[in-house]
Formats: sequence, structure tokens, C-alpha cells
Amino acid sequence: MDRAVQQALPKHTPLTDGEARTSAGWAFEFLRRNPEFISAVESREKRTLPSKAVGGVAVVAVGEGESREGFGVLFCDRCDRPIDNTIVFWERDLSADIIDARIVNSPADETEDNVLKLEKFKCDKILLTGPGRTPQLLLKAGSKQIQINCIGGDFVSVGQAIIPQIAPDRNIERQLLAMRRLFHLYSEREFAETLFKPDAKGARLGEVLNALDLWLRQTPMRDIAVALYGEQLVDDDWAPEGGYLIDRVRRSIRRGRFMMEKGYRQLLG
Repeated sequence: MDRAVQQALPKHTPLTDGEARTSAGWAFEFLRRNPEFISAVESREKRTLPSKAVGGVAVVAVGEGESREGFGVLFCDRCDRPIDNTIVFWERDLSADIIDARIVNSPADETEDNVLKLEKFKCDKILLTGPGRTPQLLLKAGSKQIQINCIGGDFVSVGQAIIPQIAPDRNIERQLLAMRRLFHLYSEREFAETLFKPDAKGARLGEVLNALDLWLRQTPMRDIAVALYGEQLVDDDWAPEGGYLIDRVRRSIRRGRFMMEKGYRQLLG
């Protein structure tokens, strides 16, 4: 592994039992440890145009010919921080949580009940644009975020609105959940905690992520086991030639590498 890339890896901090991550949050946690992704993001920073503000929306424009590098990410500003402090736009076909919406420039002329005016969203609003790209709008507060695939509209005038649409060809349960998140944010001016529940597999994912972190730093197997399960258990049951503990460590590392390389996609669909 390139030394500069290894230094850019997120610092290892053991996860606590109370730490809550959504499926999308876990997906990014694994992806941001991928050395190839780290290199791609650092290279991409040099090709991203300065951001600007339009009608209360921060606009990030990517240059012509910008490559997506095959990770399913349209744009990521950094990969050395959790998703709470990072701007991440996923590809529409990868994440079932992304909402399709029609953009209207004159919402007063619309008769639909679900016309949502952008200025009424009290959260960070970031728009991703670029040549030949469908604009993507990110509504964000910490780790909670909603991404909207914007159909039509130019985002150059004040007073624009979105009309969200269900995509019937996608995971309908995830689409409905995303809609509930969006309408709650619009009506209550804040993200609903109950609509961003932690992933049910969080405990196992945390163990796998910790094992991956330590493996990436070339930590000896026994030391990884101590970090995961405690020194007393390792002293009692460790068998370097084979046994339950070392097999479990190896399984966690294999799983972590898979999740880092492509398995994170399973958490988004």
C-alpha cells in the first residue's frame, strides 16, 4: 500500500455499543477505508470547481470529464472523516434511498399538494452539478441526509421547489421511508430520529470494521484479537496455529476487506 495513502486512512477508534449508524452510514465507513477510493478522492479534489451559493443552496460543480472511478459515488469531499462531517453523493441506481423529484421554478402555479419549497428546508442544502449530469440535491444535518435526483430545473432562480416522485422500479419500502423522512423534515423543520434507525447488524459490522482498521495498519493477529475480545479471553483461548479466536479474527478481516472493496453496496440497496 502506498505510504501516503496509508497515512490518509481514518484513525482507528474502537466503536462503542451506543454508536448508531444507518445502513448508508456503515456503507461509507467501509468505503472510506478503501485505499483506491482514498486516492481517487484526493485526486478529485484538484478537479472540483469552487463552490458558490444560489438561493440558500451551496452549489458544488465538478469539472467536465470528471470520472466516477467505479465506486458508486458521484462526489465525496473527503474520506478521512465520518459521514457526519462529509458530503457524499451516491449514484442513483446504487442507493434505494435516493428520491426522484421534479424541479419547478414557479411553485405558485403548481396545484400538487406535495410541492415542497426549497427555502422552507431548515438544514444544509448542497447541490451537485456538472456537464452532462442530472443535478443532485443533498439535505443534510450531521449523519442524517436525504439525496434527491433533480429532474428539470436550472437552480439559478430564487423560489424553486421540488415535487418528489416514487420510483416504482426500485425498493418500494426504502423509497417510502425516504419519502417519510423528506416530508417530516419539511413539516417539522428537523430530521426525525425514529426514521433513521441504526442498522440491525451494527454490532457485527462494528467488530468487522475494527478488525479491518487494525489489519490495514498491519497489526499482529493476536493484538487484533485483544482489541476485539479482551486480553483475558485471548490469554485463555489463543491458539496461533488454529482455533476459534484466530478463525473469528480471520473471518472478520475477510469480511471487512470484502465490505471495503464492494460489499458496502449491499447496505445501500
